[in-house]
Amino acid sequence: MSKKYDPNRPVFVIQWHITGLCDQSCAHCYMVNDPQVYKRELEKELSLADCKSIIDSFLEFCEAAEARPRINFTGGDPLLRPDFFEILQYASLQGISLNILGNPFHLSAGNISRMKELGVVNYQVSLDGMEKMHDHLRKQGSFSATVKAIKLLVEYKMRAVVMFTLSKKNHNDLFDVMKLVSNLGVKTFAFARLSTNPVIDTRISREEAAFTPHEYRSFLIEVQGVVAELKAKGSRTNFTLKDHLWKLLLYEQGKFSLESNPEGQIISGCHIGARDLAVLADGTVFACRRFNSKIGKMPEQSVMEVFTSKELDFYRDIKRHEICSRCPLMCYCRGCPAVAFGASGGNFYAPDPQCWRFSK
Repeated sequence: MSKKYDPNRPVFVIQWHITGLCDQSCAHCYMVNDPQVYKRELEKELSLADCKSIIDSFLEFCEAAEARPRINFTGGDPLLRPDFFEILQYASLQGISLNILGNPFHLSAGNISRMKELGVVNYQVSLDGMEKMHDHLRKQGSFSATVKAIKLLVEYKMRAVVMFTLSKKNHNDLFDVMKLVSNLGVKTFAFARLSTNPVIDTRISREEAAFTPHEYRSFLIEVQGVVAELKAKGSRTNFTLKDHLWKLLLYEQGKFSLESNPEGQIISGCHIGARDLAVLADGTVFACRRFNSKIGKMPEQSVMEVFTSKELDFYRDIKRHEICSRCPLMCYCRGCPAVAFGASGGNFYAPDPQCWRFSK
């Protein structure tokens, strides 16, 4: 019998890149385009004992913080790690909420059934365009494999989640992908802007990735129209508003109101330093996996030691945001600091390059 947690507690998440093993080589990947880090993850992958130790430390932290634990296992592809189901079972027995972000190639009816038995809630795959674009960005044959995997997840009643990594290069495919996932019965769909890395040469350049602020605002309005059209036709897919700049658009449209917040508490927006950590396959901890933000090492350090470290404190000083600190939405939005980090050449507190509020 696994432990039950108070549903009123806030959720704390570890995004755990449990292995570096992967059978894709994506154009925007944080790993394969950073050979030094990728080599370290492959050669120094945590042992099963170390993984269990980190889970124990995570549970101790959540008890102290009065939080509900959640782990999003990703990679690489978690299903390529031979002992992955042992790790999954150990976490499941502790009552940890479990999600998987993986590839489509190793999904089977048997694997889905095992994951459901262990309490996995969602399985997330990526679609970064229709077939020609997606295969160009990911791997030949990846699109058809992903569609097949989605159908299998739906058939065996595992919640299928689809993520789209958005750039100027593939944005024209987004609306067709939204229609496709709706027709396939996907439970949840979201997109997030590609965050480039100033010290890594990926196959998508900053120029190919970036919208102008007003281009992006217009694009979000187009997305609203497509969602309304699909909902009117009976779509049951949840099109989530993952990008924090949605708050700005909804605020301007009168669809979002500010709460009374005299103490300036963070209500929503970027979770860094508040509700999650990213752990790499070798135990290196990042504040966010979307940019170079090393803050510690597990299991040498406990989750509590990493979370209370001065390294993570650096990312908590929201008053240092150069533009957001002047905005009434500072406690709700702050754009995406990872995107800002890449566009600015390494400044986490630089303005989000697609925010139109203060753009000229």
